[in-house]
Amino acid sequence: MKKIFQKIVLSVLCCALVLGAAGCADDERTGGTIDVKLDEYHYEGTHVYNVKSTGKSIIKNGNSFYTIVYPADCGELVMTAVNEIISILALSTEVQLIAQSDDSVSYSPTGRYISVGNTTLAEAAGVSGEDVAEAGFIIKTVGDSVYLVGGDDQGTLNSVYEFLYRTIAFRTYYNDVYHYDKKDTVELLDFDVKDVPDFTYRLRNYGVLDSDEAYSNRMRLVSSSDIWIPVGGNTWHNALNYLPPTNYPDKADKWYSSDGKQLCFNAHGIESEWQEMYGEILKKAKECVDANPTLHNITFTQQDGAYWCKCDACNAEIAKYGTGAPAIIRICNKLAEDLNNYLAGTGRVINVCLFAYGSSSTAPAVKNADGSYSPIDESCVCGKNVYVFCAPQNADYRYSAFDPKSVWSENAKAWASLTEQMYFWVYSTNFDNYMMPYNTFDAMQGNYQFMKSVGANYVFDQSQWNQKIGPGWSLLKMWLNSKLTWNVNLDFNALLDEFFANVYLDAEEPMREMFEMYRMHMRYIQSRYDIEKGTNVNLLKSDYWPKAWLDQVLAKADEAYKAIEPLKKRDPEMYDAVYDRICLETISFRYIDISLYNGLKDSQKQLADKKQFKLDTERLGLTLFNELNSINTLWSTWGLL
Repeated sequence: MKKIFQKIVLSVLCCALVLGAAGCADDERTGGTIDVKLDEYHYEGTHVYNVKSTGKSIIKNGNSFYTIVYPADCGELVMTAVNEIISILALSTEVQLIAQSDDSVSYSPTGRYISVGNTTLAEAAGVSGEDVAEAGFIIKTVGDSVYLVGGDDQGTLNSVYEFLYRTIAFRTYYNDVYHYDKKDTVELLDFDVKDVPDFTYRLRNYGVLDSDEAYSNRMRLVSSSDIWIPVGGNTWHNALNYLPPTNYPDKADKWYSSDGKQLCFNAHGIESEWQEMYGEILKKAKECVDANPTLHNITFTQQDGAYWCKCDACNAEIAKYGTGAPAIIRICNKLAEDLNNYLAGTGRVINVCLFAYGSSSTAPAVKNADGSYSPIDESCVCGKNVYVFCAPQNADYRYSAFDPKSVWSENAKAWASLTEQMYFWVYSTNFDNYMMPYNTFDAMQGNYQFMKSVGANYVFDQSQWNQKIGPGWSLLKMWLNSKLTWNVNLDFNALLDEFFANVYLDAEEPMREMFEMYRMHMRYIQSRYDIEKGTNVNLLKSDYWPKAWLDQVLAKADEAYKAIEPLKKRDPEMYDAVYDRICLETISFRYIDISLYNGLKDSQKQLADKKQFKLDTERLGLTLFNELNSINTLWSTWGLL
């Protein structure tokens, strides 16, 4: 059975939709267990896979009698799901199935259908996604038909990729890296599958995922715009979008901080002003909710930066609770109650989220003797449909939350005691210098497991979100983020094996060795030197990166280039693609080498190395030096502008 690794060019099938004639301590709240010995959390999620052979075929010897059926009133995501089945099966088998809506098909127990979404056929067959959570799905074989039904349309789309994986081994590793088996016969499998992601909301975290919708879909990730109701165009840091200061000039000394950069969430302690201020917040929230009828999450969050009101009421609150969170909780509790009363009878529920961030980062809770947490008082408890968005911006993500060196886990536990559900915004890159590697590989799985242990249902592991791709093993980070946020208990090393085999092909071995050299060296740096915490640590120091080590790790890249040399004649396009994937992982180490040791070379060699580095970064699509500045900042420093 020949295996194919290539970029799927869907433009070939741009009209793919062909219309037919028509030992543990129980944790009851989260449903998991904590292994005290290992100090790891094992979430008991829903990942039920019963798949058996039937001896029958969907496609046999290049022919098929099967029809894909979709709901006549379906939305865009379900149509995308249908097109994906058609186009990807066609790549594998060269057979293009026919699709038609369910208003032109009648259910028959002997019919041969691939039913996608909540079709009339699925209803007649007794297959429903009603008890499946958002983004999750059921795949069920009834008779000779297969039914793919999600808890929502996103879940239906997700089900298609599982169906394709089980039938033709289709898997996505990057936007130009796919695997599928080349077949002329595709078996009809007896599916009894129910799969629900451990995190319902799993966010895109690199620019390439935002720019390439197909890639994002196949990684089963979503955009923030798929989840959040914007306020004045902003999803985050939007308190002043609710109440723009220019709209309320007469309230400058009553609703805002003295510098005008932050809302005063206590309205300077004047209750009548608070009531009036809240009324305007609610009015704006209703407008936004009405303007986005398909979404049900909205934030009420402070402005970014170290701005906070210093009025007597706010100072007194921080003195009492150690945080400015209670005033925000009060607003969010009332906002959630009033918005859901406003929507009563519509079947729509709105969740309101606040930020545990900046001056409201500390949870207003106290630790009990048994290690649990309790609210300082009732004003600190989040009401129904009020969730906490925890964003530990100063955490050290090189260490798992279970590691004693990690300090953010206790505050997260404290917040979890105050709310029904946690949302997390964490970090996995050096925002001050995108060229430098930032090792989260040893902590990623543990952190995701920890998040589940405190009842999280949302994770945004922010990386180089504003450029297409970045160095520092970003392709691998995207793969692991996609897999481990779906199932936090997957075998980490097996995921590494699969990724390196499929992404680097004949260069699998030297690239894996290069990666492990990097991981071991980062562990050495972390243990040997007292490095500051946070993501913006300065690691560009010769003590951390001996010249001999840099030469050794780059020699592994040279081995990788040599290993793929036979591809140059056999498949030039594939050679170029794999070459660039290898080259991408040299960028951080070459940057360090040029920055620290270029003086060891003659001037001609120095300039040549810088120019080649610039050419490579431009070809690979690297456009930023850090979160706020273009890569021209570097070229200027190097004298290349």
